[in-house]
Amino acid sequence: MISIDAYCIPCILHVRARELSKYIDKREDRVKFMSKLAINVATYALKGMNITKVATQSFRELKKYVKNNDPYRDEKDLANIVAEKILKNIGKDRLSDFSFLLKLATVGNSIDFGVLGYEFNVENILNELNKAVFRINDEQRILGHLSKSKVVAYLLDNAGEAVFDRELIKLIAKEYPQIKIYVVAKSGSFQNDITFSEALKLGFSNIGDNVKLVETGTDASSVFLDEITPELLEIIASSDLIMAKGMAHYEYLGSKDFKLKKNIVFMLKAKCSVVASALNVGLGEYVIKFVANN
Repeated sequence: MISIDAYCIPCILHVRARELSKYIDKREDRVKFMSKLAINVATYALKGMNITKVATQSFRELKKYVKNNDPYRDEKDLANIVAEKILKNIGKDRLSDFSFLLKLATVGNSIDFGVLGYEFNVENILNELNKAVFRINDEQRILGHLSKSKVVAYLLDNAGEAVFDRELIKLIAKEYPQIKIYVVAKSGSFQNDITFSEALKLGFSNIGDNVKLVETGTDASSVFLDEITPELLEIIASSDLIMAKGMAHYEYLGSKDFKLKKNIVFMLKAKCSVVASALNVGLGEYVIKFVANN
């Protein structure tokens, strides 16, 4: 179980301040906005709001203030372009290897602009894969569960990373035709996360007859049960397995706020000390963790 930590507050505020500096030149205006935001974030935290709900609300306030509904659009487009180029240099035999694609999709989670003190160049993905430490890798448990699943919800995370998710989903759809796979993307922007419209451009609607791309109906960082569409709520409630990419999904689905008892696979890089500690892994290590909840 993960809860908000003192370290989460400066992290969220630092990221918002960095974003703000791209759009607001006047120092006084930046100070005024960040001072107000700091009070709001402190209020949310003191009320015990979920970590990633605090991040979501602060990003919504940032978007409204700078009058930009998608501040990371250019970065996301570039990440997708670079990831597609990298994919072309990967042999077809490796693209039919479940173990390789599972790790590649997880290492793709290293592409993130929303963590204090963390930077990553998309072009370094394959080098990162070669040196990645998978402190937890429940691949065999995942395979065993896929073989008996009928409904899987795959929750996308960052742009760029989504290109590698697409290849893993293609293979799962091919190898397990009995599974109906729902690929879930955000309706609106949250940091550099892939949106529904961007996932359409990446071809997620053309993977196979047993794969359907659906949107959350919200710009929240995760599938907040009190915000998502009735359709998605039904999908998640009926799923045999949720495959959740990234820290935000872990911060929500791994908290008391997510009240559904579901089997979940968390696939992520522990990019901050709070998440690393919750998972009992080292900072910068990778996790493919199966959690049985029913």
